[in-house]
Amino acid sequence: MFQIAICDDIPEHAAQLRHFILESRAVDPCVVECFSSATALEQRVLSSYSFDIAFLDIETGTESGIALAQSLNRISPTTQIVFVSAYLSHAVDISDADHVYFLTKPIDRSRLLLALDKAKTRVRNSRESSILLPVRCNATVVLALSQILYFERMRRTTIANCIGVRHETALKLAALEEILPAELFSRPHNSYLVNLAHVRKIERFCLHLESGEILPISNRHRSVFRDDLTNYIQG
Repeated sequence: MFQIAICDDIPEHAAQLRHFILESRAVDPCVVECFSSATALEQRVLSSYSFDIAFLDIETGTESGIALAQSLNRISPTTQIVFVSAYLSHAVDISDADHVYFLTKPIDRSRLLLALDKAKTRVRNSRESSILLPVRCNATVVLALSQILYFERMRRTTIANCIGVRHETALKLAALEEILPAELFSRPHNSYLVNLAHVRKIERFCLHLESGEILPISNRHRSVFRDDLTNYIQG
């Protein structure tokens, strides 16, 4: 199932694009949700809802689709962006955000199929290197392994600290260890599960992440964590 978002402040344009996507069956089955503002879509994603593909009008009223794309790149890095605009001149600005395609209005169905095919391929590649994390409000987010810095267990909640965003889940660290690749994640401490790809320095009682954060290393886990890190570096 593909989750698709359309952000366009002209309802007729959004409805037509939704119709074209559903009629094409290029990403079947799928659910397509329309938003009339960048703020509405961003809030939906911040509420821990994950979209696979987002079609963004570059101008939605006074809001910028490019700024929205940059935000989605940060808070939902697995979402594939397709820019839409009636003005070809906007194509020079889209390099400011990661995206897979640029469509001009009126929408050409053959080009829409190309956009969907490219986005679908990237989504599938992303899913192969991602996990599904159950979070609050009975929602589930797709987390790219490369974006995860570390998990921290705090009382009855686990915090997934990712690049630019945090998520809360009820899963314990032991449960996460079951679904994460053992060669990439290791525990330096009973309360932490760390992505070894983001470790930049280790000392006797702490480790330094590329984000600048410093996490503790316990006596109990020190030896195994060092071995795991060495094995990861040596491949």
